[in-house]
Amino acid sequence: MKERVATLNGSLLPPGVRIVPFYDRTWLIGTTLRTVFTNLFEGAVLVTVVLYLFLGNLRAAGIVAAMIPLALLATFIGLTIRGIPANLLSLGAMDFGIIVDGAVIVVENVFRRLGEIHGSHDAALRRETILDATVQVGRPTLFSMLIIILANIPIFTLQRQEGRIFAPMAYTITSALVGALVFSLTLVPLLCFFLLRHVPEEENWLVRACHRVYRPALETALAHRGAVILGAIAILALSFGSATRLGSEFLPELNEGPIWVNAMLPEGICVRETLGGR
Repeated sequence: MKERVATLNGSLLPPGVRIVPFYDRTWLIGTTLRTVFTNLFEGAVLVTVVLYLFLGNLRAAGIVAAMIPLALLATFIGLTIRGIPANLLSLGAMDFGIIVDGAVIVVENVFRRLGEIHGSHDAALRRETILDATVQVGRPTLFSMLIIILANIPIFTLQRQEGRIFAPMAYTITSALVGALVFSLTLVPLLCFFLLRHVPEEENWLVRACHRVYRPALETALAHRGAVILGAIAILALSFGSATRLGSEFLPELNEGPIWVNAMLPEGICVRETLGGR
């Protein structure tokens, strides 16, 4: 646009006539792009660090983290097919924690099964173990990812302004999840076969600490099944009650920073009066 304006001002306009921009949002576009890429980078780093802490193996964390750029690739392919631009509305809601769920399930189970064979160097045994571990969690991984994808279906039903704002996010998440699901069940086992040759035979200290907290809570919940079910139903009923107070509009409040002055002028006012009033 700026190049076109410069061309018009150069020779195509009558003498003494120039186009002078007074409303420029270049800074807003730049800030939006920096925000998107900063969030994506920080999210990828945070997910990688958390994976390393829980898996206790840098290669295993790297295998899972490799799903992030591949899921982004699938996202860009999906957005290109739909003709949706990559901007704050489409990429701002990327959740890498959800995207790598399938890879985490597969790698964790492969990690555990390889530890059971005590780091055997037999390639055939390792290959069979990884294949069995992937098949074992393949169906739960598939259904868990499909549930998340189906949860975005209501967003596709939004109309007017709400649909324009939130539909790009739904297409982004759906494309990323589909790509991550395919790579989790194909590429991840292959990377595990080549990279996970020496794995520890026991869980790390962080997982053991979580088990010490989680196991008593699980045993308590199993011992009081009725109370847990009634509590879940009560929370669900409360959520239905609060849904009636949400209203019909679902739009976020945007604060770009500058002051927006909107002046209503009388009909038929001439340009000279307008300039004089300014």
